[in-house]
Amino acid sequence: MLFHSLEFLALLVAVASLSALLRGDARRLVLLGASAVFYASFDPRFLALLALVVVVDHGVARRIAATQDRALRRRLLWISVAVDLGALATFKYYGFFAGALAQLFEVFGATPPWHVTGLLLPVGISFYVFQSLGYVFDVHRGRAEPARLLDYALFLAFFPKLAAGPIERASGLLAQIRADPPPTVERSLAGGWLILVGLFKKVAVADPLGLIVDPHLASGLTGRGGDAVLVLVLAGTRIYADFSGYTDVARGAGRLLGYELAPNFRQPLFARNVQEFWGRWNMTLSLWIRDYLYYPMALNPRLGPRLGTGGLAVVTMVVMGIWHGASWNFVLWGLYHGFLLALYGRLRPRLHRFRNALAARGRTAWDLAGILATQSVVFGGGIFFATADLAAAGNVLAAIAVPPWGAELRAQEVGAALAHVLAILLLDLLEARSASPEPWLRWPWGARRGLQAVLAAGIAAALLLGRPQLPYQYFQF
Repeated sequence: MLFHSLEFLALLVAVASLSALLRGDARRLVLLGASAVFYASFDPRFLALLALVVVVDHGVARRIAATQDRALRRRLLWISVAVDLGALATFKYYGFFAGALAQLFEVFGATPPWHVTGLLLPVGISFYVFQSLGYVFDVHRGRAEPARLLDYALFLAFFPKLAAGPIERASGLLAQIRADPPPTVERSLAGGWLILVGLFKKVAVADPLGLIVDPHLASGLTGRGGDAVLVLVLAGTRIYADFSGYTDVARGAGRLLGYELAPNFRQPLFARNVQEFWGRWNMTLSLWIRDYLYYPMALNPRLGPRLGTGGLAVVTMVVMGIWHGASWNFVLWGLYHGFLLALYGRLRPRLHRFRNALAARGRTAWDLAGILATQSVVFGGGIFFATADLAAAGNVLAAIAVPPWGAELRAQEVGAALAHVLAILLLDLLEARSASPEPWLRWPWGARRGLQAVLAAGIAAALLLGRPQLPYQYFQF
């Protein structure tokens, strides 16, 4: 059930209308039931694994909170880690590791005693497993109180954010579920705005870009270097419009149901350096990695000094890469960004001193150069993100080496693609130039209606063209 489908919109309207009339556990049960219907629409079998994670981590967290025995608390914590990461490893990484081990057998002339087959990947497993682990970690650290089973089940399964985040914290969504805030007209209107913006990003920007980009990536980009570079830029823009569009719809749907989900993007296309980029892109995942992996390693008296800030950046980014997918592409993607962060960490003091010594116009030019450089290296790393395997990534690299421009992309494709890129840039620019997010909520009536008309027209035009509905990119993670 995709967010830009009539089925989802019908479910959302029905659930929002019914839940507005209810309070307390009756409302929570309706939302939990709707979440089960939504998740079962992908595959009813997915519900069993989600229920397992809910029951295990709910029970472990309550047992941790009930004892002061440090050894027992640590053992309980490891039970949760083993179950959650075991489920993730089984369904997401079994095929990758079994295939790598089979290749090792073949190197030595042996035949592996198993047949490598991938398992069906449950939608959203990486997101809800990390969210559940974060809750158990917080209870173990004394930063969260154990929840009732119904509250915790809704916290993990809440359908607007179940498939692709944001990765929520106990202090955020779970606290709201406990408080049971009623939907308000103001919040619902703001939610409707976010849904409109998110659908525009998906239907009018991301999907048209996908229809242009995917065939060229699948064909191996046999054209010249300029074509390959442009395809990478379009692929990166497509992923951003797709994922941020999903997040906007998720947050908007949450508001219609009375809850405020965490923001996940803050105009990453205007980031001035790689560190700032990761503070603006998929922010809830970046914060999770920071709080539950980077900081514990940095504070470890043995591990922290050995790795240093650069080594910590590389390790955490490799983990983030593996979180995205079970392939060597994502391992290399994580290494690439880890080394970029480590390099920037070494250069940052000098770069800041140089910028601060410039006049106002010089600092503006420096920031613009930083934005261009940052997006260049980010889109460059997209070689590993947008391609299916190392062979395909190698084809793209080989194409980039061929100067200058070829005829792989037709002029009409280039024009349409750049128009879609401009649309997402303008939306981000509206927010980047404002002192607060979602500035259109404070615009005069006429300006708000004008933007609504433009967004609605873009969505309608894309739908009337009869283009196929593409799944969200991050559903595969």
